[in-house]
Amino acid sequence: PAAPAAPAAPGFSKLGDGACRTESNGTGILALVAVANLRACQTLCATDGACLAIEFRVGVCELHAEEVHAITNQPGTVCFLKDDKEEPESSELNSADHYVPHMTLLTVFLNLYVHSS
Repeated sequence: PAAPAAPAAPGFSKLGDGACRTESNGTGILALVAVANLRACQTLCATDGACLAIEFRVGVCELHAEEVHAITNQPGTVCFLKDDKEEPESSELNSADHYVPHMTLLTVFLNLYVHSS
């Protein structure tokens, strides 16, 4: 018997059974993370401002930072889209918000290094 379908966590909608694909039918920009279950994968994506979708198979989570439009047949794999898009331009805002703290941190480290030598 097939395993029962995993319900989507709040903030996610299931695109379908299979691997996530971008508009150009590629895998897009993603990060691979070892996880215990689907919920852990969804939690990682929910806390990552750059994450737009997840692909999950047993033990492996793909955090997609590029918009996913379709799925391709891949047994044992499921694709979910992150729901929290309020406005169409929010993905640009999210990515800017995601990188600004990193740049600030980098600047602080560079200043410390220059002043300490």
